[in-house]
Amino acid sequence: MVDTSYTEVTHVEQNQSQKEVTVNAALDSLSAFMAATLVFNSVAADVTPTATDPGDQWFSAFRFVLNGTPGAPISFFCPTGATFARPFMLVNNLDDDVTVVVAGGSADLNVVVGNSSAGNTVFLYTDGTDVTLIA
Repeated sequence: MVDTSYTEVTHVEQNQSQKEVTVNAALDSLSAFMAATLVFNSVAADVTPTATDPGDQWFSAFRFVLNGTPGAPISFFCPTGATFARPFMLVNNLDDDVTVVVAGGSADLNVVVGNSSAGNTVFLYTDGTDVTLIA
């Protein structure tokens, strides 16, 4: 069976019986992904979510939360390459700003997420080359 590139959602085969089982499993998987949060606690330096295999940090959550007191601005590095393209949310609960950038990407193509006492949440998109603020 064929599945999607990194969400591991199985495609429905042309002559497959019980297609509803595959579709329901896919919907459950997407629902779990959209509700998943990955929290990075005690952040003291730049953050780079792992993204080597399906199931790694980059693929396991829609929402990333940064907690800690680094005392200086840090960077959140998205993986490079079209296979890593996706929307995501970032919550900055740090005591300083976070620059969201694609690893190895241009310094001109990034988004700075300011800090606030209540946490600053932004909705972003990366195409694997640069990062765009959606909301």
